[in-house]
Amino acid sequence: MAVKLDRWEGAEERSRDEAFAELYESSYPSLVKYCRGQLGDTADPEEVAQEAFLRAWMTWDRYATSRPFWALVATIARNLCMDHHRHERVVTTVLEQRAGELSMTPGITPEERLEQDEEYEWARQALAELCPNHQRIISLREIEGWSADDIAVADGTTPEAATAALYRARQRLRDAYNRVAAGALTGLAYFPLRGMRRRFGLWAHYTTHAAVTSPGLVSHASDAVAAVVAIAVVSGAPVVNPLPQPAVADRPTPVVAEHRPDGTVTGVVTAAGMAGVAAANKGPASAAKGGIAAAAAAPVVDPVIAGAPDNVTVSQFTPAPIGSNTREVYATGTSTEGCPSSTSSTTDKPAPCAVLFHSVDNGATWERLKASGFSGGTVLLAPNFPTDRRIFVSGPSGVQVSVDRGATFSSLVPLTGPAAVSPAFTIDHRILIGAVPGWEYRDDTNATTPLNLDGRPQGQTLSFGFSPTYAKDGQLLVGTSAPDPNDPTHNASAVTVCTFSKCGGSAVLPGASALPTVQPSRSFATNHVVFAWADDKLYQSSDAGGSFKPVTLPAKGLVEGITEDSGGAVYVSLLNVDPKGVTSGGVYVTGDGGKTWTQLGKDTALAKGATSVSSVAHDRVLAAPASGGLLCSADAGKTWAKRCPTTP
Repeated sequence: MAVKLDRWEGAEERSRDEAFAELYESSYPSLVKYCRGQLGDTADPEEVAQEAFLRAWMTWDRYATSRPFWALVATIARNLCMDHHRHERVVTTVLEQRAGELSMTPGITPEERLEQDEEYEWARQALAELCPNHQRIISLREIEGWSADDIAVADGTTPEAATAALYRARQRLRDAYNRVAAGALTGLAYFPLRGMRRRFGLWAHYTTHAAVTSPGLVSHASDAVAAVVAIAVVSGAPVVNPLPQPAVADRPTPVVAEHRPDGTVTGVVTAAGMAGVAAANKGPASAAKGGIAAAAAAPVVDPVIAGAPDNVTVSQFTPAPIGSNTREVYATGTSTEGCPSSTSSTTDKPAPCAVLFHSVDNGATWERLKASGFSGGTVLLAPNFPTDRRIFVSGPSGVQVSVDRGATFSSLVPLTGPAAVSPAFTIDHRILIGAVPGWEYRDDTNATTPLNLDGRPQGQTLSFGFSPTYAKDGQLLVGTSAPDPNDPTHNASAVTVCTFSKCGGSAVLPGASALPTVQPSRSFATNHVVFAWADDKLYQSSDAGGSFKPVTLPAKGLVEGITEDSGGAVYVSLLNVDPKGVTSGGVYVTGDGGKTWTQLGKDTALAKGATSVSSVAHDRVLAAPASGGLLCSADAGKTWAKRCPTTP
């Protein structure tokens, strides 16, 4: 292949920009021809060649001028072509894999097995990066099937300490998997170059890779670790019981939309149940009523069963949306009481299962919901709840929905990851899902499609925080974790502000590497405050997400949750586990942006760590001790009790 310039001849005597411009003009046609031979008809060779030149330009100042230029740019182009082929394989097979899993087809194609094997290899690499104790705990729980009690007996500690140690091990495993996968899946990006002459401008339009991790539907112990990693990394939260659950008879079977000649929705994942498909095919007006109509048509089932939250490990509280006329609160977690008749492999004690509790009076009384088919996670409510009484849940099985007040749950979207309901849900009908590359469920069309963000932030899994006044300002804050440009061996956490789907620059969270949780203040429209946290680091922005500053935490521990009351006080729940398995942390409150903190519940179980905290009404706070159960304060944390008072 003839190339006019193969070295930076005379580069020392002239501008490096001028030398690069000349190399670009002379080498570009040859590189396009080379890319065309590598890609065939699967992509635009000119765009790939442009991307290769841009990457060469980004390393221009660090690259030795004596080295052959063609070798540099051709190697970059070859790698991009290889990445493109991998990208195409993943994107074209993901929905087929999902369809096969949802239809419970027993067979698996060689291509699916190959990709699954690749994911398992990443999982094994991630597991190898953990410390020996974390490897042992995960192996005991996920492969051997030991319960927290079993591990506690073997280690001579308490079940609470064993649960906390397992939680931390899963967190570390998820971070390790992110690093391994980020190194293996480098997506194809296109950076068009305009006006390349002696001085040239670079105009970038970034499109990240789309690499989708299939869920861990496994039947052998050797596959279990890979399933745990895959679920944890896309969910952005600890997975309590990721092993396959018994089929639930009253759980509708999800279906996948087909290509139809009459213009109906095609090529997307659809919700479970033929009623939903029919509504989607009749158009938005009909589909928008589908969820409520389905709820009305569903048989009457008593959603309540016996049970109290005192022995539940609560992972999340979800109060009714701000402005709602109801005092309802949901609490999700795990419990060994009232679970299916499965037991530990080494004891006769029942294995824990996901549970859902409901309060109609801000925590004064609680009822356990039947929640048949419920796999755990975070409850999401429509902004017009309880007019729209559906209960959405984002968890290890993807997004689920209940249309019968929590009696049964069915699969809505089989994609896992952090999820958020749009504050303008009654208008735009959207639920965003953070599974790579980012997805958007439309309630009016009953369909799920890739999320369209102009200038999508770098990173794989996404997290979301809507502005409370999103219907007016259109602001969406997106959390990401991507390789650090200054050190690609490590990830850097960042938050990007997108306004009506057009994203700006990313604000880095200094010192953080995990996928951050992003939460705008309830007074965001006036104070422009945004909170973000990842692992044991908390950040605050005072300029609507444009920049973030670290907030000094009052104690060691992972940030389990942040909540803000109507007066602007901020509560944080922390959980720390020392090498001996002893838990600490607690619930703290600040009224001055984190300059000073006050510990709450020093004389309660909260002093040994908390897994969740939520402000549910004026001065009323719910918190979950790491040891289990829940506590309520009706005086902004001064005193605590097992139940809230019956007065508002």
